[in-house]
Order: sequence, then C-alpha cells, then structure tokens
Amino acid sequence: MQVLLQRVNDTAGDQPVALSTTGVVELVHGIYRANTAERRARREAFVEDLLATVVVYPLTTDIAKLAGKLDASNRPAAS
Repeated sequence: MQVLLQRVNDTAGDQPVALSTTGVVELVHGIYRANTAERRARREAFVEDLLATVVVYPLTTDIAKLAGKLDASNRPAAS
C-alpha cells in the first residue's frame, strides 16, 4: 500500500493524497462485484487499508457541480 501511495503522491506533487466519498462508493462496489470469496476478501482488505491511510473528502453540492462540469468538458458535445 505504501508503494502505491508514494507513487500517487509523487505524481500529485504538492496535492494531498485523498479520496472523495464517490471514490469510496466505487471501491466498495468493486468489493461486492468480486467473483470469488478470496478476491472479495483481498479487495475489502485493500479498501480498508486505504481508508485507514488517506483522507476522505465529503461530496458537497459545490464539488458535485464542479465534477459534473469537468466531466462534461472532457466529452464531446451532445447533439
């Protein structure tokens, strides 16, 4: 885990390593989509370790609006 977080930190520069609550939802979704009990257990351990290590930022209305704007700006315009 520490190697992964160091790589993220090296890439992010002076930005703190963190997750949003939406990211947590996606990670937990992956836990319950696992096709074996062993894979589910590994994923759950990874997520729990990650959550014990990084800050989780709440999803506010302002953040949700910004995320929607950024997502739309990175996609082709709809007709």
